[in-house]
Amino acid sequence: MRFLAKFYLIFFLTSILCFNNDKTSGVIGKIKAGFEIASKFLGFDPGNGLAQMVSDTFSGKHTKSPREDTSNNVFAGFLRLIGLDTKKISAIAVNAIIFVAQLISTTLSRPIPSQLTQARKLKNGTPYDWILNNAHIVDLLSTAKNNDLPKNIVEYIKDRGLDEETDCIQLLMCKTTPLIWGMQKTVNSSIDEIPKGKAALFANLPSIEEFTDYSDACESKHPYCTIYY
Repeated sequence: MRFLAKFYLIFFLTSILCFNNDKTSGVIGKIKAGFEIASKFLGFDPGNGLAQMVSDTFSGKHTKSPREDTSNNVFAGFLRLIGLDTKKISAIAVNAIIFVAQLISTTLSRPIPSQLTQARKLKNGTPYDWILNNAHIVDLLSTAKNNDLPKNIVEYIKDRGLDEETDCIQLLMCKTTPLIWGMQKTVNSSIDEIPKGKAALFANLPSIEEFTDYSDACESKHPYCTIYY
């Protein structure tokens, strides 16, 4: 337990040495004062600095109680069994502390990404306005609201699938045309024209008769899709 306490103390002290600057001197001073008290409690001499603390950790000079001595013997025996000893573990621990401290220091010293600077230069407005002002998004919305969208999708599938059997996909796309028209009608409607409540979900959906009639017409347009069921 005493070794672990020293381990954590060295870790925090190393981190403080990396973060020591003018802006944080007030807070850091209070933390250092607390560490001096902790060091005295754990048997460290703060005047000797970090090097002496590491040396004290490696030396393991402290009074062991009988119970602690028994547990340490078992643990030390296990370490020797796998080819390690207390000093090697201490060296690994200190190397890990230094690595973590350098990693944190490097992360905090990085400059602000240019993307954040560009984001601050954006004009006033909502994200919705920014999307609508994007030429690519405007073109996509115009295409999506075009009444010939289902037909254009079928033609696109046909052109891209010359080497594959896409007849059934074309048929499926054709049969969903009434649903697409209903969604387009909802998008093109003003807020006042859209019913309130649950009726808004079904206001522009095609009737069963309309859907069936258009489905039969699609069967005639795409006769090469043969599904056995």
